[in-house]
Amino acid sequence: MPNVPAPVQRELINTLIRFRKETDRRDASTIKQLADAYGKLFRRLNGELELELRRIFDKPESIVTRAYIRHRLESLTESVQSELEKYQAFLSTTIDTTADAALLAGSRDAVELMRLATLGRKAITGINFSTLNPAQINTMIGFLSPGSTLFKRIEQIAKFHAPVIRDQLIDGIALGFGPSKTAGNIAPFLKQIASEFKIDMARPFADAVRMARTSMLWSYREATRANYQANADVVSGWSWFATLDAVTCPACLSLHGTVHELDEPLEGHYHCRCTPVPIVLGQPFVQEGAGQDWFNKQNADTQQSILGKGAFDAWQAGKFDFSQLSRRVDDDTYGGMQVVTPLKDLVFEDE
Repeated sequence: MPNVPAPVQRELINTLIRFRKETDRRDASTIKQLADAYGKLFRRLNGELELELRRIFDKPESIVTRAYIRHRLESLTESVQSELEKYQAFLSTTIDTTADAALLAGSRDAVELMRLATLGRKAITGINFSTLNPAQINTMIGFLSPGSTLFKRIEQIAKFHAPVIRDQLIDGIALGFGPSKTAGNIAPFLKQIASEFKIDMARPFADAVRMARTSMLWSYREATRANYQANADVVSGWSWFATLDAVTCPACLSLHGTVHELDEPLEGHYHCRCTPVPIVLGQPFVQEGAGQDWFNKQNADTQQSILGKGAFDAWQAGKFDFSQLSRRVDDDTYGGMQVVTPLKDLVFEDE
């Protein structure tokens, strides 16, 4: 069968890139909303921490026991939990909103991709594609349901992180307070405690970003694939499309250009931005080459930057095949995920 005409291929690729940029803009907007809300939360809690540190510092060293520190930090712990519980509710609402927008965008973009993929094919030119209502797709995606693992995880953010932050503060202050005060180094010590608190408080935010971003990207991809399925009389499958550059994930790079059935989801990892491209009437969309073809054309510095030195050296030594760079793992929220195979497993499999 003839390949997709070159002009059509270029237009399809350009459209994919445009859609990717639109997705990136939506993603950036969501992350900014999450960051702004979390910044206000952190400033409030950081002020409370500074107040408690001053109270602890003003007490005689003999009084500042671990029990005393625990007592002083209990109110801060309650505030941390209360603030994180509010943030949980904000995150849940944000995910609902962004997922709905992603479902709508995925459905719209799927129609455009199918239209472009059929250009030049006289037998199917001008077809009216079936489209699914985003609300229909929402009910089909398990991780968006209220009782899903995703939302249960969100509900555990405060319960998990607040005690961890408290215990780390207690340990840090109890272990370093006495020597620092005796040596007259209390100011740097307090600064260090505040810095460690900032690091600890970054972890709930990182969790929130991962949940929001991944659920949005999965929603977009699943909406796209669902609309391909709704047009199975024209679309017979899909091809994995990754962004090919120096920061491409090795797993995604190894999967770029691979062909998949319509009932197979694009099992991206957390934060994955790969896209399923429609295959029309059994004719694969001819991309610019498989991921390995692109990789082979890059210079050694770019190749090492992508793989990492250890994997790059092992690959050059022929210790594993390029296709082995990805492996499937089970995720309790999204199901299967394609992730980078650890170097020890890559080398072991070849031995």
